[in-house]
Amino acid sequence: DGNELTAEINGQVVFQGGRLSVEPVLTVKGDVSLETGNIVFLGSVVIGGSVQDNFTVKAAGNIDVRGSVQKAFLEAEGDIIVQQGIVGRDEARIESTGGSVYTKFIQGATVVAEQDVIASEGILHSRIDAGNKVFCNGRKARIVGGQIRAGEEVNARFIGADASTKTEVRVGINPKVHQQLVDLDKVKREVDEELDKYKKNVHTLTIQKNNSGGKLPQDKEELLVKSKAQMQKLTTRQNELNLELEELKAYLGMISQKGRICAEKTLFPGVDIYVKDKKYEVKDPYNHIKITLEGDNWRFGEYETPGLSDEKTKKLKMRRRR
Repeated sequence: DGNELTAEINGQVVFQGGRLSVEPVLTVKGDVSLETGNIVFLGSVVIGGSVQDNFTVKAAGNIDVRGSVQKAFLEAEGDIIVQQGIVGRDEARIESTGGSVYTKFIQGATVVAEQDVIASEGILHSRIDAGNKVFCNGRKARIVGGQIRAGEEVNARFIGADASTKTEVRVGINPKVHQQLVDLDKVKREVDEELDKYKKNVHTLTIQKNNSGGKLPQDKEELLVKSKAQMQKLTTRQNELNLELEELKAYLGMISQKGRICAEKTLFPGVDIYVKDKKYEVKDPYNHIKITLEGDNWRFGEYETPGLSDEKTKKLKMRRRR
C-alpha cells in the first residue's frame, strides 16, 4: 500500500543502493575459531564473540562482531561493525566493498571502506582507506602513525603525537584512484628499468658486431635479436603506461579541489598532510584547526565538526548503547 513492506523471510533489514531488502542472517554464538572454521555466507553475519587469528569471515550483507577482531580477514558488501576494536598486529585486513566500518579502535590493521571509517577511540599505526570520511569521535580519540586516506575528510580529536610520530594524512582523492596512480607509477618504473637494461644489451652487442666486421657468434646474434624484440615490446608497453598516467592525471586535474583535515584539540608536528597532490609538513602544533587547500594556497580555519548523515549518527548511538 506504499506505507508498509512485509518480508517473506526472517532476517536483517538493509537499505543499500536505493533498495530496501531483508537479508538472511547467520548467527555465531561464540568466537570464530577452530570450532567454527572460516565463514562465507550469502547474507549478514552476527558474531557473538571475537574473530581469532588467521580466520576469515566473508558476507554478502553486513558483519557485526560483538567482540574484537585480531589478525584476521573480514570482507562484507555492507557495513562492518566491530564492537570491541581491531588489534591486527600489522596483518589484519577489514574491507567493506559497499558500506562503512564502525569500531571502537583500530591498531596495526588495514581497513578499507567504500564509504566511511569511524573509530570512537582512535586509529594507531594502521593503513586506512575511506571513499568519504575517516572520523574519530571519542573524548580522547586520536590518529597516530600509519597512512590515512579519505576522499573527503579526516576528522579527529588529536592527529599525531607529542613525539612527532610520522603520520600521513591524505584527502581530496578517492583512495582507489590514488592507489591506481601509485600502482601505475610503480609498474612504469619497473618497465623503464627493464627497457634500459635491454637498450644497454643491444648497444653493447651492436658495437661488438660492428667491430667484428658485421658478424657475431651464433649465441650472441640470437641474444641481439631477442633483446631487440624485447626492447620493442617494452617500448610499446612504456608508451601505453605513459598514456594511462597522462589520462589519470588529467582526470585528477579536473576534479574539484575539495578535502579537509580537522583536529578538534591538537594537530601535532610530524604529520604530513596531502590535499590531492599538494603536501604540507606540520612543523608546529595547531589547536582547534581545519586545513584545506584553495588553488595552491593552504587555508587554516576554525575546527568544524564532521557532517554525518542521520543514518550514521543513529548507528553510532546504537553502537554506544551496546
